[in-house]
Amino acid sequence: MPDALSYSRLFASKQINNAADDLIFTLSAGVLRNLVILVSNTTAGAVTLDGWVVPTAGSTGASNKFMEDYSISANTPVEIAVPKMVAGDSLYLRASAATSLTVFDHDSVVRV
Repeated sequence: MPDALSYSRLFASKQINNAADDLIFTLSAGVLRNLVILVSNTTAGAVTLDGWVVPTAGSTGASNKFMEDYSISANTPVEIAVPKMVAGDSLYLRASAATSLTVFDHDSVVRV
């Protein structure tokens, strides 16, 4: 039987926490390829963003970090590619300032 493809939204948009590594979502099944998130800076100053793809029972350590101090200009949206994820992997993000960055599931496909 061939694999099924899912183009459903993986998570609802949300403001990214700056006080702790913020769990955006955990992939429940399948393999996620070509995830692109849209991160929008709605403030008057640049804000940086860190990102991790963490395997099951892993942590937001250096070995799982795919983006560090990525600067997003004031009042600007950016598209960011996320590394491939497998079932159990989690996406974490952290902003450098509170209530500044909002993340959206821009595009993705899950093979289940």
